[in-house]
Amino acid sequence: MNRLIRKALFLIALTSFPLGEGLFAQSATGATSSFKYVPRTEVATAAAEAETNQLRLGYCVDKLGGTLISQDAAPAEYGAAIYLPATVLNKYVGDKIESVQFSIHPRRGQMAQVFVTRELGGTPISSGVSTSYEDGWNVVKLRTPVTIKADDALYVGYSLVIGAGEAVDCVQFDDGQGGSEQGVNFYGYNGYWYSSDQVPYNICVRALVIGDQVPDNDVSINRIAPVDGTYVEQGSVVGYSAYVRNYGLTPIESITLTAEANGEPAGTQTITGLNIEHNATEKIIFTEANIANEGNFTMRLKVNQVNGVADPDESDNLVRIGGYAYKQGTQPEERTTLFEQFTSEAYEDIPLADALYASRLDQRDDVVWVKHHVSYAGQADKFQLPEEAPYLELYGDGKRFVPAVAVDRQPFTSMTEPGPAYFIDTEDQIEGMIYSSAQVPTFVRLGVQATVEDGTLKASVTGHAGTREMPAQTDLRLTAWLVEDSIHSTTQVGQADYVQNGVIRALLCSNAWGDMLDISGYDFSRDYSLAVDPEWNVENLRVVAFVSNYAQSPLMRRIYNVAQGHVGKPTGIGQVADMQAELWVKAVKGRLTVAPGCRLNAVVDLTGRTVQATAQLPEGVYLAQVTNGQCSAWIKVAVR
Repeated sequence: MNRLIRKALFLIALTSFPLGEGLFAQSATGATSSFKYVPRTEVATAAAEAETNQLRLGYCVDKLGGTLISQDAAPAEYGAAIYLPATVLNKYVGDKIESVQFSIHPRRGQMAQVFVTRELGGTPISSGVSTSYEDGWNVVKLRTPVTIKADDALYVGYSLVIGAGEAVDCVQFDDGQGGSEQGVNFYGYNGYWYSSDQVPYNICVRALVIGDQVPDNDVSINRIAPVDGTYVEQGSVVGYSAYVRNYGLTPIESITLTAEANGEPAGTQTITGLNIEHNATEKIIFTEANIANEGNFTMRLKVNQVNGVADPDESDNLVRIGGYAYKQGTQPEERTTLFEQFTSEAYEDIPLADALYASRLDQRDDVVWVKHHVSYAGQADKFQLPEEAPYLELYGDGKRFVPAVAVDRQPFTSMTEPGPAYFIDTEDQIEGMIYSSAQVPTFVRLGVQATVEDGTLKASVTGHAGTREMPAQTDLRLTAWLVEDSIHSTTQVGQADYVQNGVIRALLCSNAWGDMLDISGYDFSRDYSLAVDPEWNVENLRVVAFVSNYAQSPLMRRIYNVAQGHVGKPTGIGQVADMQAELWVKAVKGRLTVAPGCRLNAVVDLTGRTVQATAQLPEGVYLAQVTNGQCSAWIKVAVR
């Protein structure tokens, strides 16, 4: 498929980023350079030297990690810097930055210059020079100490003059034990500066400060994350992790935090036994968050006391994170994925794309594939519907092209296109995107029945929601399409006779983005009718319905679940009697076995986490997705 339009990067959500791979950077001025991070195992790990009463401002921990290597040759000016925002420096107004502490490995160049500046690449407020710096930690004094002023943000860093023949490989990061800070670490090359957010560690640079402004018992809290996952059960007690930094000289031994969910008290906890030294960051776990109500919530975690007293600066004591609580006793539903393809008969390589997608989708009963026909190069497509024009918004702000694919309208990072419609041209990408979307728990199921009587389509969509709202819901919609398969076309460029499948013949709902849907009563239903065009083959018609979110941003129009019903034929998924389905799978000595003719597709625990279907399972209750080749069901299985 070399001729297909546009090229996508691999999905960062589906492939891990191996350390040592190339990082490509570009500055605002357009200069480019290539770097890679290389782990180091032989570097010194001794603590950096500093006076016990010396204030240190920075983000790295003492233990050293890998280095950043430039792919460009010397001579070069190479260095690193950190950003200290006013919110941090305001704690030390009147104190003075006396020196800059940094670590490099190995030693390169003949001269190191340290600096303090308000703009990277601009004229320094003050600087200092050393020719006796060493491999590892170094302290270089500024010629003139820099007084910290109120509401003043500063960059602190160093640069090395590296001579011809030397490797450009010495900018050093810590070992990541304190977690990486975003937006504050930078590296420089020949006058251009780049963010190092691609590397999950902090650059080894600190400002050393002298003065009397010491904000003891002052901490900041950030980088909150759920311990038990984004999806939790209503009425459960869950945990959240966060990172706490000590801005004073006195070690932090205890912290008292309170939690709120949607403004309601959700727990209080005092965490003791800590020993957070000055300028150090430590991960803490708050384990007492009570989730009382179902639905979407915002969790607020606030530091109330530090070492038993109030924090003198409460401006950085609060963090927030979104979450979702499903109704108590509810379990995730089986998810079917919607695979939407933008296509055009005016583009000659569409058959190649269709063949690639068919190779991965034709044998799956957990994917519904439809096509949006659009014009290409000014040529209209005879299957194009004016009512489908709004779906072009799924391209985001990017250029429109064919073929394009949206998988449950989920966004995927590190793609060339803004999405959620992307160009994908490998089987691995297709499988990866479908797998990634399928791992998102869903709490709604649908069933579709459709028949044609006296030339009129009669369709009924019924559903059940396991909770009163869907995750990240802003405007819930129910969309229904009439789709036709096996259409013989003579207008596909390059093909005398081509079979078109998944052609959307009509929108059954009143709006391209669906009709508003209320699930506050958990169950819902909607009926549709439509006069059937005599040119349509009734035997090849199907009704596709799905529940989705509508939002201003196309990246938030995600699909929660989809179902389809063939006209006059059984709908398949969801039509199996529970008693019959329960015979398909059972647990024998901790392993799941299926009845003859059945296949085990997936197994999840009650938190929604996927477990290996063939593994020896711990005691507990699991949900198994089983198919008998004609229909599928989720079956609850107890392992004892």
